[in-house]
Amino acid sequence: MLLFLPASTSAFGQSYGLKFAYPTREALQLSAPDPHTTYSIHSQTPKFGVTGELPLPANFKFEIDALYSQWSYVSTVMGVDNSVRSTTTINAWDFAVLAKRGFFAGPFKPFLDGGAAFRAVNEDTEITTTVFPNLVTRTRMAAPEFVHQATAGFAVGAGLDFRIGKFHVVPEVRYTEFQQNNFRSPSGNFHSNLKQPMFVLGLQKSR
Repeated sequence: MLLFLPASTSAFGQSYGLKFAYPTREALQLSAPDPHTTYSIHSQTPKFGVTGELPLPANFKFEIDALYSQWSYVSTVMGVDNSVRSTTTINAWDFAVLAKRGFFAGPFKPFLDGGAAFRAVNEDTEITTTVFPNLVTRTRMAAPEFVHQATAGFAVGAGLDFRIGKFHVVPEVRYTEFQQNNFRSPSGNFHSNLKQPMFVLGLQKSR
């Protein structure tokens, strides 16, 4: 649906292209030290994907974005005579379905947008168990922190739409908030960050 929009000659018309985003907060966070597990988080990575827009009456647009990012974290539990280290890699897709309203004529068109947001994730976890001094075993299983594969929420944003040659350049500041944690430790101290402000940049072409 994103890439099969009919042709248009409108300056604020149908378009498709690429979208990049950089969140200003980690997708995973540790709100307090966990009493049983040590966590190391690597989740503040850029997102990238595709976008498509369809013009509506009254200078509105219908927009769909699909953005991919990869996160990872390591959890370590130390026992008396063993340690368990889990390395989890997460593939995350964020989808936004937005109503977008442009304002004013001219080369720089400010806009506001808002609508629904959805996140779907999958994870791969390798667990390394070390029994001191030198017995090491490796297995794969679902991470104990993995609680919801999908969650919904909302997104709102503001930005500019301007042209450079045949392309629209669309910088935006966007705020997304989800309802449920995809990941949460038993103590609740380690969990997904439900609030995600980010800078977004679209490079789009009208059809």
